[in-house]
Amino acid sequence: AASASAAMAKAVEYARAAASAHEEGGDRRSGLTAAGVLGRTLLDAGDVEEAVALLERSIADADPYPEVRAHLLASLARAYMRLARNEEAVVAADGSLALAEPLMLDVIVAEALANKAAALRALGRMVEPRVLLGEAADLAHKAGDYDLELRARSNLSVFLSMQDLPAALAMFAESVKLAERLGSYRDVIGLKANSYRFAVVEGLDWISPRQGLDELLEEVDDPVAHGNLLTILLDFQLRTDEDASATFAELDRLATTHQDHENEALAKLLRAYGLLFEGRPADALAPTREALPALTQLRLFGDYHLLHIGCVLGDVEAVREAEVSVRTSRHISNVAVATKRAAAAALAALEGRSEEALEGFRAASDTLRLAGWL
Repeated sequence: AASASAAMAKAVEYARAAASAHEEGGDRRSGLTAAGVLGRTLLDAGDVEEAVALLERSIADADPYPEVRAHLLASLARAYMRLARNEEAVVAADGSLALAEPLMLDVIVAEALANKAAALRALGRMVEPRVLLGEAADLAHKAGDYDLELRARSNLSVFLSMQDLPAALAMFAESVKLAERLGSYRDVIGLKANSYRFAVVEGLDWISPRQGLDELLEEVDDPVAHGNLLTILLDFQLRTDEDASATFAELDRLATTHQDHENEALAKLLRAYGLLFEGRPADALAPTREALPALTQLRLFGDYHLLHIGCVLGDVEAVREAEVSVRTSRHISNVAVATKRAAAAALAALEGRSEEALEGFRAASDTLRLAGWL
């Protein structure tokens, strides 16, 4: 783990030196290419804001070099997505595709497709991202970029988890084996993390995933990946009534040194959920609402938490707020449909429409069972 962190720091150092050398040498095309490498390295290291600033500056000077500009735009799309600037991510990805497709730059096309898909998913779209990810994975495989292929297939597994959780967990397991054969440490971490997160939801076996999570936490010191794992650990701890104070403290420390808005918002949401488990639902309501705007890919999860807390409090306005949010979202997965039905049923129950509520809760349960979440 320490060696992985040191290697990333060394990679950033080398990328900075290369960019500086090319800039001083006056080779503009090579300098912009090196700036793109530095931007992607900064992004991998968790320095997302710096990566965005660098990539934006470089794109402004890259008009004479369409291949370089296409790659810069694809990278910027991923950086914007990491900052929850998803509309801008889609625009950047489309700009990259407009340049890369005519030039038949398959790896850049695959990168742009994968990043566009992630941004669209965060905006609540389900069908187009799934198609884009499948195409991105196939293009990356044909081009021999197996790291990108694995990232696309990992994201595809996350999509599937909202429709068929057992199948998604099986896909995660197969993808982990492939990543291990390829020696892709970063993908192994991401795939295992997702499999552990959804194993919590499935609830059939918490012992093995928890052991695997503890082992992974010992190995991983990349700040962004570590923060993601800590939010999964929190979910385990809150569900099993463990003391989560050390985990919250570590997440707070990471938030002061590395930027990952989704993990920060998720930690705040889980902290609020911890208050609910402590019997303090009234104290949980405000921080839950504060966390929601920064949640993109996990907004449905956040709305469910608001719904749960509102039901415990008997707070009609909180339940209505959650119901409106999920009803007007563009999520169309089985889990999203079930959440919409449950929210409508909860609101009906609080407003005294008992028969409508009962029918709605039954429909929500049937849909969750179809998705393998019950």
